[in-house]
Amino acid sequence: MTDKKQPQQKVKVTLLKPHTHKGEPCAAGDKIDVNTRQKAWLVSQGVVAFDEPAAPDVKAISAKAKE
Repeated sequence: MTDKKQPQQKVKVTLLKPHTHKGEPCAAGDKIDVNTRQKAWLVSQGVVAFDEPAAPDVKAISAKAKE
């Protein structure tokens, strides 16, 4: 058995209000990379939304536009 911690998966979140991340001030609307535990904490503080909308599928949109 190893004592090494597995690196946590990073997710990109959009800030709803100003926040300091890694010692740097960030404004509402900025996108930052955090791990899942950090995201959960930011959600609990109202700094990011619980579920952010996924980016639209550009290929699907352009295919519909051609129809």
